[in-house]
Amino acid sequence: MWSQDKPSPTKRRIPPEHRGARAARIWGGFAESARAFGKDTRGVILPYVTVMLSVIVGVSVLALDGARYTSLQTQLQKGTDALAIAGAAELNGLPDAITRATAAINNTSANWVSNSSIFGSAANANVNITSITFYSGLPAGTVNPIPASYVTTDPTKAQYVQVTATPTTMTTILPASFFGGATSLTTSATAVAGLGETICGSQPIFVCNPFETSGMTYSQATQALLDAETTLVGHQVQITASAGSSYSPGNYGWLQPDVQGTSNETCGPGGQATGQELAVGVPDSCTNARSVNLTTGVKTPTNDALNIRFDIYTNSWKKCSSDPNYAPDQNVRKGYTGNGCNASANGPWPPGYTGKSPYSDQAAAAEPLDNCILAGTCGSNPYGDGNWVCGDITSATTATSVDVSAGKTSTITLTFGSTTGIFTGMGVNSTLFPTDTYVSATTSTTVTLSNPNSSLATVALVPSGTSITFAGYWSTAHPNAAMPTGCQGSPYSSITRNAVYNYEIANSLVGNASAGGESGTPSCSSSTPDTTGLRRMLTVPIINCQSSPVSMNGAATGVPVVSYGKIFMTQPAPSNTSTFAYGEFLGLVQPGSAGQGNLVQSVQLYR
Repeated sequence: MWSQDKPSPTKRRIPPEHRGARAARIWGGFAESARAFGKDTRGVILPYVTVMLSVIVGVSVLALDGARYTSLQTQLQKGTDALAIAGAAELNGLPDAITRATAAINNTSANWVSNSSIFGSAANANVNITSITFYSGLPAGTVNPIPASYVTTDPTKAQYVQVTATPTTMTTILPASFFGGATSLTTSATAVAGLGETICGSQPIFVCNPFETSGMTYSQATQALLDAETTLVGHQVQITASAGSSYSPGNYGWLQPDVQGTSNETCGPGGQATGQELAVGVPDSCTNARSVNLTTGVKTPTNDALNIRFDIYTNSWKKCSSDPNYAPDQNVRKGYTGNGCNASANGPWPPGYTGKSPYSDQAAAAEPLDNCILAGTCGSNPYGDGNWVCGDITSATTATSVDVSAGKTSTITLTFGSTTGIFTGMGVNSTLFPTDTYVSATTSTTVTLSNPNSSLATVALVPSGTSITFAGYWSTAHPNAAMPTGCQGSPYSSITRNAVYNYEIANSLVGNASAGGESGTPSCSSSTPDTTGLRRMLTVPIINCQSSPVSMNGAATGVPVVSYGKIFMTQPAPSNTSTFAYGEFLGLVQPGSAGQGNLVQSVQLYR
């Protein structure tokens, strides 16, 4: 078989001249690529981005930490401010003020609020307090730190509080190397706040704390007043001292007034700023409630100014009867008879009677004084016992009367087991005696009756066991009207005189006439009466006269005030200055309460 052998392959050989050309082309490609790479600018920013990116991230984290730190400090300061304000709101000068302020700051009473921070860490994430310091005052300007001489632990003197927060720590995001190895930042805060008190519409009269006794500290005297506040309501207290018994050398209960904004001296006696503020309806001045300035001397025109409330315009105040700034109250029943507008001409009933609270079933009646004041048994207390007679008193004799003297001014003496509630001036409601018979004298067991118009000589002997009724305020002033609940007591009433006053107004009884012709409707002033029900209400500062840290001698200034009392005038002040003026105590003025005298408290940050 025939086969043809394949030719054996032969290796291709590149001619030498061609080898150099190819190498040149390859090298040229590399060179061209190198030249193209060198000319390529599309990635030139990358190195800069790589370098700056770390800077940008670092600055951003630093800014974030800075913002967190600023926020932490702001939150801490606001929390500290809030706690300082909470504490300052309690600094009202009372004995427990510091205790209450500390509790408010430390949030120990009821966990009212938690002042937290968003960025604080660990146990101090919330606003906690390192120190609390109380001050009696602050230095002028921005003196810091506050000198130690201003520090006080006396709650009656503390007016400002400084609160220092516990330093709060924040963990940083930026690496520790940027802060020299620290991984956290710490901040703190301090705040100073104080309480200011302003009284508006108060009268320039002060009252000594009736419950302060010799040897008490200022705080003890203040606490005694607070403890007895509710028990004193309805008792009568001295409004002013008599000429023979000043509260302190030269002081009889008057204050230097702030008459700015009032109708000072538009009528009435000149130079009587105190009298002016007492005479006007409501003084429109506002003063610092924490302290008062005293004025000295016995001031007859001031008593006359007080009596304008009762429609009495005497002496230099007569020309004020047509001035609406000096309008009387709407209910001026005061126990006087007669039709004139001069108190001395009207006179009290019975004629010639100079006692403290005239009554008569035939004439007129003022709301009476307390039992112990009328009986002279209050002792050294500057306040009454709160016992007064609104209704009638009926008592049976325990012996036959034997003492009768002839003549128009005849008297008869009756004997009782007790004469409690029976006072000089009360009328006698009994057919055994002629009209106008009244009580002219009393002892603890006897009552002497007199009659200015008829003889008692014809009165038959009054046997033992005879019941005699003595007219109280209500049957004298309102012979035919139903009395309010609490008026008839055994023998004393359980209703306040102010409540009776309001009952008369609410039930249209002001115009009721007594047998002597007196009503409560004002007639001497041509101005529209004050219908607020507050004209006879006084708002007066109460002072610890014995333990005052400021001497009360003479025209003392800056005398601290314990509180302000509400006192209702039950009778006109005596026209002479030899006896005390009294009013019915109705409690202490509370901040923000409505009525005569407005006590305003304002808390503010000082630092």
